[in-house]
Amino acid sequence: MTLNSTQDLTYQNDLSEPLLVKDQLNEISQKPRTYETSRVAQLFKKYYLYAAIFIGLCYGLFNYVIFIAVNGVMELRTIYLITVINFMFFIIYHLICAIQLKIQKGSFWKLEDSAYYDQKGRFDLKLGSIVIIRSCFQLLSQFILYYILQTSIMSGINASIVFSIYAATSVMVAIAFYLLFKESLGLKHIIGIVLVMVSVILIANGKYAPAEDVAVRLGINEENRISVFIPIALALANCCIFVMSSVMARLIRTTKISTLQYTTDSQALVSTVLTSMAIYEHFYVKPYAFYEFSLVSICSLLYLMGAVVFTGAVTYGKGGTTQAIMQIQAPFQLALEIIFLSIYPQFLGFLGMVVCIVGALIIILGKH
Repeated sequence: MTLNSTQDLTYQNDLSEPLLVKDQLNEISQKPRTYETSRVAQLFKKYYLYAAIFIGLCYGLFNYVIFIAVNGVMELRTIYLITVINFMFFIIYHLICAIQLKIQKGSFWKLEDSAYYDQKGRFDLKLGSIVIIRSCFQLLSQFILYYILQTSIMSGINASIVFSIYAATSVMVAIAFYLLFKESLGLKHIIGIVLVMVSVILIANGKYAPAEDVAVRLGINEENRISVFIPIALALANCCIFVMSSVMARLIRTTKISTLQYTTDSQALVSTVLTSMAIYEHFYVKPYAFYEFSLVSICSLLYLMGAVVFTGAVTYGKGGTTQAIMQIQAPFQLALEIIFLSIYPQFLGFLGMVVCIVGALIIILGKH
């Protein structure tokens, strides 16, 4: 898609210099070009497959470290710390932008330099709506993550096996992008859908039991042990949220906002809410241990890096393919669990994970 007017090009921040204010962006964008020709945009367009691998490793390590941090017993207060780094990054990013603007224009903020206002000073309702909606989805997704981990522990299934269901996102994104953005969708995508459905059946029919020490600590027995279908259903719910996030990331290509600012601003609501809850928890309920805080802060950093690269990859690369390759997070997390924690999956669960990953990767073979 090419922008229709020189005026649009003037205000299109396509990631060549995400921290520059409008006048500098205007100077850069005077030459006739589409939004896809900037350095960073071209980088994501060319290397989105490698970006997807990086995202998968970040998220796989994120899930593993979170599991270590809670020591097998998931507490909601742990989730409050997950976005601490995002909150700090939001403040630092906008401080840098404000200082740059002050030096160059004598003011920390001007309406005409905001990504949220057009040349005539009108608020970009489309962009504002996208950022707010994605923020709400991110907040919901974090709480779903908590319940996925908690119910995985209570049902005895490896969290890495449940997270392998995220591979369904690649199929769902491929379908959504086919319908909305005319990305190709063929026989191999249909095969991928079938394999993902088979994988869910395999995982759901495995026999799982909580670890003995966890069962003793939590008082889990045959009567109160929950069904494995609960974490599976929660994982599928998060898949739907990821699809919406991918679609919204693609929609920002026609706005003035950069991928970096979009990622930062769309995390502002969730990071503010959860960080505020973490502060309250620490000072008025129960202080966080340094060990716990350090591990979850590492998770927060991994999550932020993955989110930034994810937005760039699905914005300028192939959405379905990016989501497919990202699913290396599940086998990567499983490998870490086996190597460092000696936690081995049940056979049907492991087979289901493999089938799910294969179904997602088949989508890649359908891309040229």
